[in-house]
Amino acid sequence: MHTIKVTALALALSGCARGQATESPKTEACDDFELDVARSWNDQTRVSIKAQLLDRWGGELGVEAARQRAESVVTSMDQISADWVRLRRAACLDYFKRGLGTAEAYQARAGCLDRALERQRAVVTSLEGGDDAVLTALGGLSDELARCGDAATGDGSR
Repeated sequence: MHTIKVTALALALSGCARGQATESPKTEACDDFELDVARSWNDQTRVSIKAQLLDRWGGELGVEAARQRAESVVTSMDQISADWVRLRRAACLDYFKRGLGTAEAYQARAGCLDRALERQRAVVTSLEGGDDAVLTALGGLSDELARCGDAATGDGSR
């Protein structure tokens, strides 16, 4: 019996010493949030929307102004996407890896962020459909992410 315990301890320590300790499945689930964003905002979508915006705005604003405005939209969407991934991963790791907060607080924070992602997807769809009026929603998305990521409450309220 003593030999089994020593062998088990040695195997456990050797795995840790080589850095082979594995993450829990829930913590590993915190690694793939980029895929959620990429379903609607990816390289192909970015290029397509930028080209559409340049085409729509080029005659109205002139080529250079249209290019700057289209680049601004793409940059905003890139930043919103990066912020969403960062905040969603942080919420996941805070709860599952660091043990911070309650299940209810995590669900509220994750739900808030997921609703913000759905709104971002709606903005992308509207842009693809030629609806420039949706551009006013970009600032609102950034504000919404800030509220969702408010670590002080964890539920998006202030």
